[in-house]
Amino acid sequence: MIATFYRRHPLLGIHLGIVVLLLLGLVQRTGMSHLGFMALYVTALLFGYVVIDRMTRNIAIPTRIGSDARPLAVGVLLATMVVAVLHWVAVGHVPLIEALRQNDNLVVQEIRRRMTMDAPLWLNYASNFMLKAFIPFTLLVCYGRCPKLFASVAVVGVLYALSLVQKSYVITLFVPLWFAFLISRRWIQFATLTSGFILALFFLMIVAKPEKLAQVQENEQDITAEQAPVIDPGVKENGLFLDLVRGLARRVLLMPGWTVAAWFEHVPSDIPFQKGGAVRPLAALTGREYMELDRRIYDLEYPEFAAKNTRGTMGSASFMYGWANFGWWGLVLSGFITAGVLKTVTLLFARRWEWAVCLSAYPLLMLSSVALPTVMLTHGWMLTLLLFVLFAPPNAPGE
Repeated sequence: MIATFYRRHPLLGIHLGIVVLLLLGLVQRTGMSHLGFMALYVTALLFGYVVIDRMTRNIAIPTRIGSDARPLAVGVLLATMVVAVLHWVAVGHVPLIEALRQNDNLVVQEIRRRMTMDAPLWLNYASNFMLKAFIPFTLLVCYGRCPKLFASVAVVGVLYALSLVQKSYVITLFVPLWFAFLISRRWIQFATLTSGFILALFFLMIVAKPEKLAQVQENEQDITAEQAPVIDPGVKENGLFLDLVRGLARRVLLMPGWTVAAWFEHVPSDIPFQKGGAVRPLAALTGREYMELDRRIYDLEYPEFAAKNTRGTMGSASFMYGWANFGWWGLVLSGFITAGVLKTVTLLFARRWEWAVCLSAYPLLMLSSVALPTVMLTHGWMLTLLLFVLFAPPNAPGE
């Protein structure tokens, strides 16, 4: 029964699973105080989805077999090279190489921030589209069909993603293929790719916080633990490997829910409801001044960094932007809108639910930290859907 539900409504199932994941961090930080609002969102989501499902029951979109993806793969390979070089030239260095020279995590954080601040807007969009739409789709359709092109795009994509010192980028490239391996039960490929994810994350976590490795280097010398400088208390207490594992688990399992809790705590107690100003397209439509709430809440959560003029962001789940705009009825509105998007995209894939999962899993994960319009546009979900319509082969994904 559960398997049948996921085949018929794969995107709704994934989204509900992510909402459950959000509850872990939310309850861990604030207890049961905000569960009523979460229940309100889920109720609106399910009600809206059921209504739209009944209204569209007789709509059948014919399956279209896409064109040959090889020309697309060649174009993506060349375009990635061009975008990478232009990006490095725009910021004046390769961010990874510059970050490896640092011993202060705040300096590395500034390098990561300047990566987008110093690049022109069009180049940031091009980078996003390559890393979050073109390359992931190309790797999925080329795997097993054109191995040479697959390897070329994978190597160039990984090098570019690593160079930007963003932990999510390397994972993003292979999320569709990872889900394809999972669905088809190719456990060896699935385990290999998962191991690659973990190694890449550990490497970038050390790059982002070089004091962790500095602590290990001190301890490897003839210095007792008591004499070693406390550069990173977590490494001193648990060792590097265990500290990295705990940090990764905290980031995956708890951090998304913590951001939801932070938004509930600071809106409206510290930041009033924005009445449309919390989402850029809605602010333009309503004539409200757009407010970057993710920066405001970051400053409230980390006043010590704000005092040092270290800028950061703390985005939250897409429905929290509804809360930040209109309060409880913003959650209801977010539930209805999300239901409409999920059902519409599900209809686009028709009966090819495996493709729906592989190509929409990453955008749905991003809904745990970004507003829906941003996921659709900036993060390339709409572009990915267009690529599916134009180039998806007749076989299952990853074959």
